[in-house]
Amino acid sequence: MRESLDQAMLREPTYWRSYYSGDESQLRISRAYSYSDRCRYYWHESSVQAEITRLIENLTALSVTLTLISQYLPLEYKAIRAGEIVNQPEAIIRYHIQLVLRAYAAACGTT
Repeated sequence: MRESLDQAMLREPTYWRSYYSGDESQLRISRAYSYSDRCRYYWHESSVQAEITRLIENLTALSVTLTLISQYLPLEYKAIRAGEIVNQPEAIIRYHIQLVLRAYAAACGTT
C-alpha cells in the first residue's frame, strides 16, 4: 500500500514537490509522514485503490486481534470494546475518518 502510494506520488509530483524539501531520503519520509498530508491527492489513483482493496481484504481474512488494534488504534479499540463499531477494517476506517472530521468541525465551530 505505502509503496503504491509513493510510486503514484513520484509519477506526478505536482501536489507535493513545492511543499517538501531535502535529499531523497528526507523527501521519502515527507511523502509518507508529513503533516501537510499531500498524499491525499493520490488516493483516487487506480493502483492505489487496488492496494487499498487488497489491504482491506487481507485484514478481513486475518481478523486482526484486539491486542494489535489496542496498540495501534487505541480510540478504535475503545469503540469496539464499547460496542460502537465492529472489529472489521471498513468499520474501523470509517470510525477513524469520523473522528478526524469531528476534530475539523470542532475547530471550525460547526459542532
